[in-house]
Amino acid sequence: MAESSTAAESRAGPVADVGLGGAHGLGTLEGSLAEPLIVSDILGSEGRLSIRKTEQSKKSDSLVRWPVLCLSCLAMIGNYYCFDNPAAMKQSLMEYAQLSEQEFNLLYTVYSIPNIILPFFGGYLCDLLGASRAFSIFAAFLIAGQALFAFGTSVKSVGLMFAGRVVYGLGGENMAVGGSVLLSDWFEGKEMALAMALNVAVSRLGSVLNDFLSPALVELTSVPWVLWFGAVVCGASFACAACLLPMDAAAERRVAAGRPSPGTGRAQEQKSPQPATHPGPGDAVRFRGSFWLLTVCCLVVYGCVIPFNNVASSILLERDLFKEQPSAECALLSPGECQTKANPPNSYCELGGHWQPPLPDMVDREAVVCAESEWLTREPPHCAKDYCASEVGAVREAAQVFSVPYLMSAVLSPFLGGAVDLLGGRAFLCLASSLLLVAVHSLLAWSTVTPYLPMAGQGLAYSMFASALWPSVPYLVPDRCVGLAYGVVTAVQNAGLALIPLLVAATHDASGGYIPGVEALFVALAVGGSLTALGLCLVAPQLNMVHPTKSPEPALPEPALPGARAHQDTAQEAVDLGDENEETRALSAL
Repeated sequence: MAESSTAAESRAGPVADVGLGGAHGLGTLEGSLAEPLIVSDILGSEGRLSIRKTEQSKKSDSLVRWPVLCLSCLAMIGNYYCFDNPAAMKQSLMEYAQLSEQEFNLLYTVYSIPNIILPFFGGYLCDLLGASRAFSIFAAFLIAGQALFAFGTSVKSVGLMFAGRVVYGLGGENMAVGGSVLLSDWFEGKEMALAMALNVAVSRLGSVLNDFLSPALVELTSVPWVLWFGAVVCGASFACAACLLPMDAAAERRVAAGRPSPGTGRAQEQKSPQPATHPGPGDAVRFRGSFWLLTVCCLVVYGCVIPFNNVASSILLERDLFKEQPSAECALLSPGECQTKANPPNSYCELGGHWQPPLPDMVDREAVVCAESEWLTREPPHCAKDYCASEVGAVREAAQVFSVPYLMSAVLSPFLGGAVDLLGGRAFLCLASSLLLVAVHSLLAWSTVTPYLPMAGQGLAYSMFASALWPSVPYLVPDRCVGLAYGVVTAVQNAGLALIPLLVAATHDASGGYIPGVEALFVALAVGGSLTALGLCLVAPQLNMVHPTKSPEPALPEPALPGARAHQDTAQEAVDLGDENEETRALSAL
């Protein structure tokens, strides 16, 4: 039955017709006759035939990309939750396991050192095995690493604690690489910045939950039990990652077969066979300069965000919440006795919840372990009840304050990611976030402003930078090297995250505190980030476009696709044939 052209288009999609002469016409061929074609209809009484070539099949054409995003985000919650376990209960962990400041910072250094190299291979594995398979493998390492760390803490073995953090690092950073590759594949040409921003936002909810839950759970249970609970959270993350496997495998089969995308109702074209080429780690040296500038920017900016969070509790305690008494004369009225109502601090002491109460002479402050119940008494020799009560309250408040950046990131990142998709400005956002970090750490170092203000600035800067950085990577490298590129960025980032905590500890020991010495170090890193981001604006202005153009690397040529001119020439050849028998055979074949 004949239909109107409009009705046919609404059913089969847009078509363009050209007359061939004679009673019947052969419609537009947008590709060569050897490629799959679909007959949409024979139109009207004129007997014109319209043939529509289908679009190229991609995972991003499917609405399944949204459940994939949801599972990816949930899987990353466990990763971020346990990564920040030591920071959230820094004081309690150091006291329980008898760690020095240097040993505590080494918990993050040993996590990062293997990842200076491993993400190269993690990104390569994503390109070779597929992002979903690699993602699940890396998630399994989280369970093993956190369990070993919890066991090492239980037996107070610093060596086992370090080993657990190393194993955890094998999965943690590579899992982040796998998640980025997975989303860049499923959201190619779609809402990539929004997807990655949502991934950062939901993932960072793990950090926020850790900041609130871990100090509270330490009070209710003990330090080891809090870490074992983290291993359970990692198990839930692995379950989410495993659920991605059948979804991604089904999408791979659909793309290979050229079947319709779920939720779109459109048939898809089978991709032309291409020679299988897999990038190797050596291909990274041929990446262009703009990619390496972005990578250095990532190193220095993340260097004053993540290492800061590792020691933020101690910074806030020293600066605002558990300050040392300004006078050396501060003591109890009877220094040899425990503090009681009859033996309060003398007049040289500052009173209030944010000042350290004085201890009796018999108690060495370095020996006090407020996580152990024997110190919560007013009986010799462990009479530190007032001191520990003040410390525990200050630690709990510090955890709430330094959770502000991650909480803001969880709220703002989706909106900023959506804005990047709509407006562009990736390089500009990198510059703006770096400049904001200079202001944030300057305020912490040299002012007495309430800590909530710089923490809010840190959250805004982190959200802006993460929303701009990660979606920029695919635009600076060839498509076949996206996994490798994310691995390179993560590896260089971890080189900084291995070195900077050691610099923080050395600066702390040299200056005798965190304020202003350690904060001055973070200011210097933020200035470095501002300079590299400015360079990025100059050498890669295309990143500020809504849809940046990708200039392929000369050393990594992509397989050439047939041009539109070639398609038109082939179609014209078919038109010039004008042979009714040829037309009949085409119809029969279709």
